[in-house]
Amino acid sequence: MKLRYTSEDTAQAVCLYGVENQNVQASFDFAVDWMGMLNRRPDAISTSERGVRKFTSRRPSSAVKKLHLFCTRPSGEKPVMDWECTFSMSVADQYCLFAADSKLVTLYELITSARDLLPSLKPQYGIAFSLEMSKAPNLYGIGIACGVMPFGPEREQALRVGRWADVMRSHGYGTGTLRGVYPWNLLTRKTLEQSIGDETLHNFIQTRGYGQLSPVDGT
Repeated sequence: MKLRYTSEDTAQAVCLYGVENQNVQASFDFAVDWMGMLNRRPDAISTSERGVRKFTSRRPSSAVKKLHLFCTRPSGEKPVMDWECTFSMSVADQYCLFAADSKLVTLYELITSARDLLPSLKPQYGIAFSLEMSKAPNLYGIGIACGVMPFGPEREQALRVGRWADVMRSHGYGTGTLRGVYPWNLLTRKTLEQSIGDETLHNFIQTRGYGQLSPVDGT
């Protein structure tokens, strides 16, 4: 049975980009523990382009460079889309992403989990957001548009999501390219020193009331 999501079916997500210290075995341990805190357990795993297979508790080899874990909804058919919580990381693409149904976790709780990872992962950029499940928050995080039409009035929205994949490939976040303004935005000192017109990003944010800046470990 194909799941049908409404606008009320949302998820909370954190995406960290430009991660310097990726370790698939440490990521596996974190993901399993994090899902356990939500009273969930992964049931599907992918470590390559060959697709998703049944989860086992065996840790992946240290040679593995990509990891996707899913806890599938009871009536779900496709773990990539029909998850209650999910975790993804890629050494080559330098990202770490985890997301969960809004019924399981608040955005604040997810951000707290992300902050615990910062000292070890040392990301260059990060965001946290809420998004409809129909738009696949886990895929949105890596620049893949779902739930919007690539033509008509939604075309620009789809293109805007897809452009982030280009930024990820070029590591543009390291030179000050930001995806937008989100409830939580992880910015390094280097990014805050980037110029916007005749002032720094730091001053731009502070003087225009775009949010409150506070220091965090790992940035």
